Amino acid sequence: MPYADPKRGAEYRAKWKSSPKQLRAARQRYHAKRDANICVMPYCGIKTSSSNARCDRCRLQGRLNKALVDPAERVKARQALENFNGCCDGCGAVKSERDCRLDHDHRTGKFRGILCHHCNTGLGHFFDDVEKLQAAIVYLQKSRGAV
Repeated sequence: MPYADPKRGAEYRAKWKSSPKQLRAARQRYHAKRDANICVMPYCGIKTSSSNARCDRCRLQGRLNKALVDPAERVKARQALENFNGCCDGCGAVKSERDCRLDHDHRTGKFRGILCHHCNTGLGHFFDDVEKLQAAIVYLQKSRGAV
């Protein structure tokens, strides 16, 4: 994936062009770990499924770094990951780390919690608007004859 900052991308490419032996060695380490079904992240060593290069926890860490810009929010999210009990903060369903998403407010960048894919997508479809969600609840209650 290219860097957003062209200068940083140029520095990265120059670093690896200047040391092809190091690049080759890094690629060999990566592929050896991946072929052995071990997470390729340098600080990890957890077994993975055969189709993944990273374990579920490292994949969530990658999402965390991509989604949350504010360092204080990253700390909150890391603490939530460490204390993650396998339950979605939205619906309470038991999910694996693979099925979880780090929910954050797109306007403020604040971390809100760990949600399953369905809850996270649902909030996104309602544009994080409480009034729209309440209107949908009323609609469902009417359709069931509860109101």
